[in-house]
Amino acid sequence: MENDRLIFPLAIFPKAIQDIIHDLDVENGYPIPYTAAAFFHAFACAIGNSCTCRFMENWETAPILYTALVGGPGSIKTHPVSFAMAPLVRRDRVSLEEYSQQLEQYRSAQPDSRGPKPKARQRIVRDTTLEALVKVLKSNPVGVCVHVDELKGWLSSFNKYRNGGGDKEAWLSMYSGEPIVVNRKTQDEVDTVPHPFASVIGTIQPGVLPKVFQSDIDNGFFPRLLYVLNPDDGEPVLWKEEEDLPSGTAERWDRVMAPVLSFADAYNMGNEDSITYTFSTAARQFLVDWQNKNEMACAEDISSHAVEFLRKIETALIRFTLVIQVMRDADGGTFGNNRIIGPESAILATLLADYYLATVRETYELVITGGDDVEK
Repeated sequence: MENDRLIFPLAIFPKAIQDIIHDLDVENGYPIPYTAAAFFHAFACAIGNSCTCRFMENWETAPILYTALVGGPGSIKTHPVSFAMAPLVRRDRVSLEEYSQQLEQYRSAQPDSRGPKPKARQRIVRDTTLEALVKVLKSNPVGVCVHVDELKGWLSSFNKYRNGGGDKEAWLSMYSGEPIVVNRKTQDEVDTVPHPFASVIGTIQPGVLPKVFQSDIDNGFFPRLLYVLNPDDGEPVLWKEEEDLPSGTAERWDRVMAPVLSFADAYNMGNEDSITYTFSTAARQFLVDWQNKNEMACAEDISSHAVEFLRKIETALIRFTLVIQVMRDADGGTFGNNRIIGPESAILATLLADYYLATVRETYELVITGGDDVEK
């Protein structure tokens, strides 16, 4: 898999984040592609619905991402995701403890003096049904990240509890940020979320890909995932002498995430309005040029899936620019004041789009060949 297209573009991150990624690789053996992708995904989840970007008058989006870390057994995929999500998990722990206390007080109070029922504020959801997820989203307008260890379980769970199906279609809609409606079976009620934000991240083995995708690879779900491949997958994994994470690494990652998470928490509580970014003329032109170039390349590509892959990456590209701009603003101390996506963020976003355009093509080959290792 020695291909420059399959090297994760670390340049998208400010130096402070790049340094953490490198330290985790050197000290703990966390593969750089997995850590980098998990960090980017975690930052997008930290933003949630608190920031959006408007590329066109009728095209405004939040950074919803579905990320799949592809690698064999024991390839150290889970640890980077857990580390990346830790700042959100720690905040969840505090907020859910507060909710438990508030709920106990609410239940013990006299009915006429209770006030509004408290809401459970959380950003990370593990295994969940669609109905349960909608209930969480209703209490958390900023959105959530669905973190599953194995994506096979998430994909296989579609329609498990619902007669007549519809889960996959609901996830397709949520990816686009479209309103979601769930009819509850046990009660004559309808749950609706007008602006759902539910990102998904998890791991999957190459040999499993055909089992979950081969039968329905043409339904539009497959290319919505962002596939992360590790060129060094299969190499020996050697233990380090250090007993734990590099000193202060977790605290450094917390500090990077803190400004955005604090703002998102305030938005979730209804104490802040969302921020809408627009594009500078130069940034817009760069993205248009990138799209036009790739569109013309697809016109010459005999692959039946080339255009489909490009269409999905185009959607992700606009979301990438938002995440990168927010990272740059947070790193530079301008988050909350800036409202413009500049050309540097657009350029960096196209590097990430090029990477994921290459990995979705490579992953497609894994699916149609039965999950055999890609060419080394």
